[in-house]
Amino acid sequence: MKLLHVDSSVLGTNSVSRQLTAEIVADWRKAHPHTTVDYLDLAVDTPSHFSADALGIKVGVQAEPTEAQRHENEVSERLVTQFLAADVIVIGAPLYNFTVPTQLKAWIDRLAQAGRTFKYTDKGAVGLATGKTVIVASTRGGMYSTSEGGQAMEHQESYLKVIFGFFGITDVRIVRAEGLAMGDAAKSAAIAAARANIGGATGKAANQDELFEEVMEHLKALMAALHAALEASDGYDGSLATMFEELETAGTSPGQHKLEAAMEILQILAAEGEQIHGKLAQQLPPNGQEAERAPTVPSELIETLKRDLADPMERLRTDTAAEDPEHDGGGGYQAAGLGSLSVAELLERQKRRKH
Repeated sequence: MKLLHVDSSVLGTNSVSRQLTAEIVADWRKAHPHTTVDYLDLAVDTPSHFSADALGIKVGVQAEPTEAQRHENEVSERLVTQFLAADVIVIGAPLYNFTVPTQLKAWIDRLAQAGRTFKYTDKGAVGLATGKTVIVASTRGGMYSTSEGGQAMEHQESYLKVIFGFFGITDVRIVRAEGLAMGDAAKSAAIAAARANIGGATGKAANQDELFEEVMEHLKALMAALHAALEASDGYDGSLATMFEELETAGTSPGQHKLEAAMEILQILAAEGEQIHGKLAQQLPPNGQEAERAPTVPSELIETLKRDLADPMERLRTDTAAEDPEHDGGGGYQAAGLGSLSVAELLERQKRRKH
């Protein structure tokens, strides 16, 4: 899982939003230890405000862009590529003059690119940066959330929810500290309240439910196809059905990662056709004649599986690998040798975790 940590406050070490984003990132990494972090300080590395040069190459009015246009385009591409590569974005967003800092707005202007973070259709705009989680450390000198008048005055949290929603990001979580300029007691209470909410913002992995549903749909189709292929064999004992039942109940116990078993099964089922055939043959009685009748998994099925699962598998490998005493921590689940497990061994591992 990749996390992008963004600060925008100009107050340096006196910034409460910087303090909160650091604590949010630390808490996220504690809850999701396989997270890698990229850091962007917009008060130091500030993109210039959006200009004709920044837009020039995008609209393609002239045949040859100017040097200034090339430079601005490089800045925009670097920032949007960094943003799109992240699964989780933690943003420090203090309220300045009723809205976000201009540094943060300049960054967002570079992200808002047709064809990258959104597109226009005959039914309107559609966000393209779906599947991400944004956590905003919102800091304010006054109180704005507790009254209709205050809510009407702030264009900070409301703006961020709108713009990231426009990009297709619906999971925007707020950790708020407000009333920071209303005295020492109010400031201490506001920071304490924000800290108390950090755990709720970091506890759930980004897109966990969506990824699980996506993987389950692929697995259902695969299991049905493989089961049908094996039914012709008298020796087949229905192990695939058992394995799928195990998968459907994975992650239901407290503290167990919901996608752990799915990742392991995918590592096996997305192997080359010969390897899958070998594992399925292990489920048949050790009788040469019957083993020879074990059907070969059609090559087109394997190619379809590998194509459909390539993206969710890669995200699961990096995003949702849970703590595992049998995992060596190097290079994802493939490094742990799961590709060599038989179906029976896989099921045994799942049973040991449940008990």
